[in-house]
Amino acid sequence: MATRIPPLIEPYLGLPPECAHIVLTNVLGATTNWLILRYLYSYLHKKPASAGANSDGNDDPTVNVVLVSFMRDFIFWKEGAGRLGLDLESLARAGRFVFVDGLTGLFTPPPATTRAGPVPNPRGRRTLRSVDLPDVRRELLAAVSDIGAGTGAGSTQGKTVLIIDQPDILLAMMADLDPDPSDGGATTRGQALREALLDVQEAVYASIFAVAADEPLVAAQTTLLEREHAALVLSLAHSALLVLSLRLLDTGGASDVSGVLRATRGGDLEHHHNDGKAVEEAELLYLMATDGSVKVFQRGQ
Repeated sequence: MATRIPPLIEPYLGLPPECAHIVLTNVLGATTNWLILRYLYSYLHKKPASAGANSDGNDDPTVNVVLVSFMRDFIFWKEGAGRLGLDLESLARAGRFVFVDGLTGLFTPPPATTRAGPVPNPRGRRTLRSVDLPDVRRELLAAVSDIGAGTGAGSTQGKTVLIIDQPDILLAMMADLDPDPSDGGATTRGQALREALLDVQEAVYASIFAVAADEPLVAAQTTLLEREHAALVLSLAHSALLVLSLRLLDTGGASDVSGVLRATRGGDLEHHHNDGKAVEEAELLYLMATDGSVKVFQRGQ
């Protein structure tokens, strides 16, 4: 079975403070898939806590997850989580996990229908079929409401974490849409998307966003889409508690290193000052194996 949580990154995978969010950035060749899977494992591998306190006298609430992915379908996440020992379908039936498909429904024909109407999604699954922000907001809020509606035994009351994989892809898909005419074009698509995400964030305990930070997208900014993409990424990082950035080695490829993970403080000074636990900044190396396992180590190890 694949390595679940490499010890060096375990401090970064804990539950953030209420209302805080974490940003994961990736570049071509250094994706955040494995980090998102480790967050899923960190939050979902424990059984729901029973009423009352744990053996240390501290409350250990259940953590539930809504995962929204605009780049990868449910099968991808199911197989990756399975290598870590997580059964996402069982967790969905128990009301602890909801997956929102932001990929296939926007690029494939509508699902088959029967005399009774459209074939419903399995429990714990939703599909986006429109890039209009009111529709996206409504579907994501409905997914948050689905948490706790499972049929499994045990309480699923707890803290819900929202994980959105590549919301910047949604921004690109909105490129053909005109800005809101009601404000005279003052609100850009990126601003409108950020406001929609904030509405959903208010309905959950904490959030995690994975976005692309390739240099042409955040540095060049020669097109409107590039400028809006950079504004979205910078806005998320500025208000984040923690930023985990993945990149390739500066010296090129290596057989024993897949990439570099850099942990830095975000701009969320309120949580940095009030939570009492400072984010430890670090730069680590990681190696991904073909079986999905990941080793994280310091330079020179």
